[in-house]
Amino acid sequence: AEGHWSFSNVAEGSYVVTALAPLARSMRSDEQPGDREEAYRRSRQRFLVARQDIIVAGGNLNDLLLSITGSGSITGVAELDNGQALPQGLVIFLEVVREGGLPGLPLPVRVQPDGSFSFSDIQGGDVYLSAALPQGSTLFVKAITANGKDLRRVPLRVSEGTVAGPIRVILSTELGRVTGRVLSDKNQHLGEVVVLLAPAESEKQ
Repeated sequence: AEGHWSFSNVAEGSYVVTALAPLARSMRSDEQPGDREEAYRRSRQRFLVARQDIIVAGGNLNDLLLSITGSGSITGVAELDNGQALPQGLVIFLEVVREGGLPGLPLPVRVQPDGSFSFSDIQGGDVYLSAALPQGSTLFVKAITANGKDLRRVPLRVSEGTVAGPIRVILSTELGRVTGRVLSDKNQHLGEVVVLLAPAESEKQ
């Protein structure tokens, strides 16, 4: 009840200590109970997390303190780069990555008719954002920014109990297409070959 914990019989070595705290949620006044995207996000966003690297060597390691930051929200707006109206029922997928952390599953967020959207239960701290659209979409994400800065390269600060943003998601219809063939050195067709397309810049991969 006081937050104390212990592990016994720990062999020497390097470890990661992880603390998980269940998210406490309340229904917002503007929230629709039948929102499928909100229900899916809640099933994926279940815990607040704190992690710390430790080394156990030659004795006990006592009085570690793990501090868990509470959650905040992100608001934003999506728009087409040509100024046209957004398609109805648009859903974008946002992915949150923390410094030194691994990306989680992209989470769906429904865009309102005026282009606005909100993304709640984001644990406080500096986060990097990327965005994508459902498979088969005729649009693509051209940029995701806040104050003109690329949120894939510059973090967005999310504070407990506050709303960060607004972020801006720019969509475009100017899709490109790359096609080709794979041949052997003897100019023969090859089957069951996988072709991968990835950005050359490492920060975009």
